[in-house]
Amino acid sequence: MNADERLWEELRAVGSNSIEDLTVEQTLLLVKRYAVWIPVEAYVSAPWLAPYARRCIRIREDARVGGEERDMWGFPDERGYFTDDNSLIKQIHKGKRVIPTTSPYADRKLSGGMICCHVWPGTTKNPLLFSFVPNLVWLPKSLAPLSDNHGGDAPHPVHDYLKGVSVGRFFSQIVAVGSQRVARAWDELGRDQILPIPDHSNELSDATKLVKLSTGRVSRIVKFLDEVLNGSKDPSRFSKRYHAGVGKGFDPSFPPIGRAVPTSVLRELLQEMEDCRK
Repeated sequence: MNADERLWEELRAVGSNSIEDLTVEQTLLLVKRYAVWIPVEAYVSAPWLAPYARRCIRIREDARVGGEERDMWGFPDERGYFTDDNSLIKQIHKGKRVIPTTSPYADRKLSGGMICCHVWPGTTKNPLLFSFVPNLVWLPKSLAPLSDNHGGDAPHPVHDYLKGVSVGRFFSQIVAVGSQRVARAWDELGRDQILPIPDHSNELSDATKLVKLSTGRVSRIVKFLDEVLNGSKDPSRFSKRYHAGVGKGFDPSFPPIGRAVPTSVLRELLQEMEDCRK
């Protein structure tokens, strides 16, 4: 199902042709009906979708690489974090159903027309918050700008509404792993200043698959960093530009991570990722 097309089916059925013409109350009701969150049980078992990553849009050059400008997606930043353009999280919803089936999406699988939005502005470059589950919500494309575009104007009330729903959904949950890192994330989000909103929201199905995806990613980065730091002659592959300089499937025009990032920094990152599993 295309989420945005479903939204406009509903709007046109009541004679509406513009989101801007709706009252604040009508807009909030639509967001409440159409917003889709990650399941609470997935958050408890895997509080981040990719804790080793942060957002960095349109990187074309880096002094550590040199050469002509080109795509640098995935090349580690100076602290060893994987630089992402939202690719690691934005497609998570595809092919999944929404719970409950009484939502506008009924029992159909989601496809296009939906945007992954960060609930808190200015957080995407922070690896602590970039893929933090309470900071992520999926909205139909036409509703997403109300949350995802944070310019100089006063934010739309949808902005604070989503914060309240997130705190209401997730903050009181006791996570099974990464509790200290989770506490730091909530502190940085300023949750003490946000009034929780009782939650009866839509969420993605297949919590088990989401947990498997997230924990698998963490296991891979831990294994890769551990092998690099311990001088393995045949370390496992992580990605095309986030690599150890040996094996198959890497871009040799990018330096291996051992040259791009100091060893002491990589050890700190490895410890942080291991803490996400404890």
